[in-house]
Amino acid sequence: MLSLMRKHAQSWLIKAALFIIAIVFIFWGVGSFRSDRASRVAQVNGKTITVAEYQQAYRQMTDRMRSLYGQQLDDKTLYTPEFKRKILDGIIEKKLLLDLGRTLGFQATPEELSRSIQQMAAFQENGKFNSYRYKKILEMNRITPQEFEAEQTDNLMLERVRAFLNDFIKVETEEVRQFYAYLSDEINAQVIFFKKEDFKSKVLLGPGQLKSYYTQNQSRYRTPLQVRVAYLEINPGEFEADLAVTEKEIQAYYQQNLQKFTDPKTKESRALDQVQDSIRTALKEEKAQEKAHLKAEELYDQVLSKGNLTGYGRESKAPIKESGWMVFGQSGAGLEGIKEFQDKAFALKKGELGPILDLGPKRGFAILQAIDRKDPQPMPFEQAEARVRQDYLEEKAGQLALSEAEAFLKTIPQGKDLQEKARAINLSLQETGFYSRFKNTPSWASSPEAQQALFSLGPSSPVVKKPFQVGPDWGILVFKEYRAAPLDGFQQDKERFSQALLQQKRSTLIEDWARSLREKAKISINQDLI
Repeated sequence: MLSLMRKHAQSWLIKAALFIIAIVFIFWGVGSFRSDRASRVAQVNGKTITVAEYQQAYRQMTDRMRSLYGQQLDDKTLYTPEFKRKILDGIIEKKLLLDLGRTLGFQATPEELSRSIQQMAAFQENGKFNSYRYKKILEMNRITPQEFEAEQTDNLMLERVRAFLNDFIKVETEEVRQFYAYLSDEINAQVIFFKKEDFKSKVLLGPGQLKSYYTQNQSRYRTPLQVRVAYLEINPGEFEADLAVTEKEIQAYYQQNLQKFTDPKTKESRALDQVQDSIRTALKEEKAQEKAHLKAEELYDQVLSKGNLTGYGRESKAPIKESGWMVFGQSGAGLEGIKEFQDKAFALKKGELGPILDLGPKRGFAILQAIDRKDPQPMPFEQAEARVRQDYLEEKAGQLALSEAEAFLKTIPQGKDLQEKARAINLSLQETGFYSRFKNTPSWASSPEAQQALFSLGPSSPVVKKPFQVGPDWGILVFKEYRAAPLDGFQQDKERFSQALLQQKRSTLIEDWARSLREKAKISINQDLI
């Protein structure tokens, strides 16, 4: 990507920029290391990354991951050294790019910062910035206004750095054509699946094998966490009847959100009289959510003064509910079946009162206190035997399926007919049909591992190097035929592919610059704190 800059090296602006960057590289690293090692995670060119800064970035990323993936997310991945290191690498990259921006003379003025924050939809009410809403949202996300504004200032600086570097990116027609071919050329392949279910009957279960397996994996066999909670629900629906929405508010909402009311066919905005009822409903729900939040805060203060949710309920006649024993991993009914509610309930210690729980739009808020808790306990073999048997059977059958797939893969280069070989071991040979990186990918190829196998094939690489996993099973792919994408498709989608390639090159350029800056920087990391 740096070759793009060399193409434009005659520009006085580029020469000046490169000179400044060179000076930065020469003199960076002379900062002091006098700050207390125990209070920093790392230093970048003498500037400290504090424990608090790292923890905030880690918390924000874990919250974002949980929001994106919900129950599909395995929380164990959030505590791995690799995940934690990625968080730190992101902070380091950000600091290096910010230093580059300052060196190049970029800055974000207070006026720009104020304007950018006021334009954020999350902080607006009826199309206008609401300072109370701003402070409350930050408070709910455990961020002070000073921290948020410092972060937004950095984001504005990073936008300028990215825009500056992006100016060096150009895409040529031939590049776009090659990119189109890379994404759109098609392959048809043969696939054989070695299904774990087919190998369960071949697993040998000797008398001592289950107990041995149980002993080796005893930490897996524990009773589930259980908890009982008392809770007070604050439902926004209770406030809607007393709320009014003015015509002026409807007009303002309509003007601020015209894109929401665009007809997908005509690309024209629908008239206000066609959507005003839905706008009124949306505004009412929004106002009710705000009212419910204020009420939740008021009630929470009252509960805190009593110290006990059940006791508060008896005195105030508030409708406090009590759950039965909630079992970790099992869904409940009503509010107790909501993931956010479950996550908070299982996080509480016995007797602990949790903070106000935001259940999301239309659901409102809840205040929870743990009445009792049963932490996981080791299960004796007799109690766990059925699970041990099932786990052992699943694991060994999977190993047999993989072993069989590996043995079959070794025989493919010998030149025998693949159909005949598959039939000899009672397996069916399927075809993927023509697929590309752009479309018609087989439905079973949803994992990165399976997709890597699919796109590794070609005339010069006719067989996958190793079996790939598809759910509980293992697969093998063999190249069959190739079909070039039609040129008329390129002419029709040229602009779209051009923009996609441009975006990819911009992303790569930023990564290259960050890597280059890092190679020149003086960085020390306190490994004990990550």
